[in-house]
Amino acid sequence: MKSASLVTRLRASFAFVVVGMSLVVGGAVWLISQQAMRNQLRRDVVSATSFLEGQLATRRKSLELQCRLVAEQPSLRAILLDPAASTDKDTVRDRLQFFCESVGADGLKFTYAESDVVVAVGIVPDEGDSHEFKGSTGDSVSPSGRGLVLGHQTPVQVGAQVLGEITAYTEIGMQEAKSMARSLGAEVAFVLDGRALCSSISLRESLPNDLEFHRITLSGRDFGSQQIILRKTESGRQLRATIFRDESEAIGAFRGLQNLFLFILPIATLLAIGVGSRVASSITRPLRQVVRAARQLQDGEWPETLNVDRDDEIGLLTSVFNETSRSLKASQERLLAMIDSDPLSGLMNHRRFLEVLDQEVLRAKEFESHLSLLIVDIDDFKPYNERHGFAEGDARIVDVAQAIEYATPDYITIARFGGDVFTVLLPNCSIDRAETAGEAIRAAVQSLRSGLTVSVGCAEFGVNTSESSGLLLAAELAASRAQHLGKNRVCRFDSVPGADDNADPAQLHRFIQDGSIATIQALAAAVDAKDAYTQGHSQRVAEYAANLARFVGSPRSEVDLIFRTGTLHDVGKIGIPDAILKKPGRLTDEERAVMETHPVLGELIVRKAPQLADTIPGVRHHHEAYDGRGYPDGLVGEAIPFMARVLAIADTFDAMTSDRPYRKGLSVEIALAEIEKSAGTQFDPFLARAFVDLMSGERAKAA
Repeated sequence: MKSASLVTRLRASFAFVVVGMSLVVGGAVWLISQQAMRNQLRRDVVSATSFLEGQLATRRKSLELQCRLVAEQPSLRAILLDPAASTDKDTVRDRLQFFCESVGADGLKFTYAESDVVVAVGIVPDEGDSHEFKGSTGDSVSPSGRGLVLGHQTPVQVGAQVLGEITAYTEIGMQEAKSMARSLGAEVAFVLDGRALCSSISLRESLPNDLEFHRITLSGRDFGSQQIILRKTESGRQLRATIFRDESEAIGAFRGLQNLFLFILPIATLLAIGVGSRVASSITRPLRQVVRAARQLQDGEWPETLNVDRDDEIGLLTSVFNETSRSLKASQERLLAMIDSDPLSGLMNHRRFLEVLDQEVLRAKEFESHLSLLIVDIDDFKPYNERHGFAEGDARIVDVAQAIEYATPDYITIARFGGDVFTVLLPNCSIDRAETAGEAIRAAVQSLRSGLTVSVGCAEFGVNTSESSGLLLAAELAASRAQHLGKNRVCRFDSVPGADDNADPAQLHRFIQDGSIATIQALAAAVDAKDAYTQGHSQRVAEYAANLARFVGSPRSEVDLIFRTGTLHDVGKIGIPDAILKKPGRLTDEERAVMETHPVLGELIVRKAPQLADTIPGVRHHHEAYDGRGYPDGLVGEAIPFMARVLAIADTFDAMTSDRPYRKGLSVEIALAEIEKSAGTQFDPFLARAFVDLMSGERAKAA
């Protein structure tokens, strides 16, 4: 029998390899998707454990404060010390009702010391339903008709005489559970003694009563679920939380990829018959890399990032695998980093500092006390590391940390917030005292004679901002201003240009966290509103830039990104003083230096919103010039990001054609001639000529 030709055997072999590898990769994707579901839930459980325990701790502290405030009320003690009034339960109940509303408790209960008489108001559980927490004397947990009730008990005494006990209660219901679920990004239910008391999602089915991973269907949706133990009661019962992760959200991308493989498998087989061994090799090589890397993951090793040099399905698979690997590795690093101390400096780490900051903000709100924050940023530390090596850089980090500790009082909180950034939290300190402390730190670091200096930004809670996130942003803006004013100095937030009574960084922080196109446009409008002569500037720049990108053939995703970036490109002008921004005449050198900081301030603001990270290159570099004479980094030619080169043309064109107080806007013809004249110097020559062609064509159509 005549054997098949070599071409036939190669085609058949390649088809077999393609089919076989497709099946292997499809199986690997399925395994990874299932593992991704479990890993996502594990991450949710870790995050939820810390978050929910923190929520319970916050509730406990609030209850303890409420109990203490009521127990120390002179009017209550006076009633209880009066023999006639103390037996008048209505009088006691009236006072408890008043105190319940005053301290913000959901319920209060007073138990007389020498009898079992109880006076209660508000939400108070039955005595038999209350269970004490182990290791937390005075704390209790109880079911209620709408959810879960937490309680805390404090004695009422005058001197050594105990008059009775006050118990304050707070209820966690469905609304609170939904709020916690939004913060966690996963659904949550509280379970006591196997019974679901309240949840963020409707529960008609019974829940598994163990700590294992389960798949469960709720209201027609598939979830992965797992319980965690939050507290144990003295009676041995457990307060648990069940975390639900929507399966479609966790592995939706993998399901789509599985369906894609099923679709392309027969097509790939037919195409494989008509291609040679070289094409077969080019396809199977990346597949082998993915399988090998998947096996490394299964063995507990982290593979190197796979090279993605193609845009087909295999490139998509490789990208998805890279993203999955990075996500798994980042999750492990986050778990390892969840300790309180920075291993190098010995100071408090980033995560723990944010917890302390939130606690101190709550305390400052409750007691109406001062609270100030310093951001200490080491100047030019990256070049120092490059010159002297990382070992020397680590040693200087330790020196700076010790200098900060030496220069500040013992009662303050110091943390290593980033690689070369430290935070100093000063309770009961006004911004004036914080500025003095910042000067002491700056001088202490300079005295080290290592050649390093620091820029310090300071802000005060309640004065410059009303939230912890705003306090951080305010201090960071002040530190950034200190660096751009020459470094080795201290800058208060209230000295940052634009930091007036209406410039609460907390509002800006909440604004950029949304990241939707509506809020981006609203933020741009807020920027434009600072200058009445450039109303709509950001919107027009976004439209010009998007049209130019579309005209030169950019994909739709890039056009959309350029539009969003154009809308945000001048967000840093929020930090520019109105006196400079609205000056009718030519700026002085000093004023121009301040104006030229707005791209860097814009980057600092936008970086706070992860969903806007892809706009950073355009926000920072839209004033770079093609010949390298732009700012802030002096980039040259194609080293300038593409979107920044597009935005530079759109920004300049709108500026030239807009009316200003000191001049009339140029005509479109003159403005286009200026742009064409600056091709190759200020602007990308290809994009500049394309823009001229685009605008000329639109004018011709309009005519």
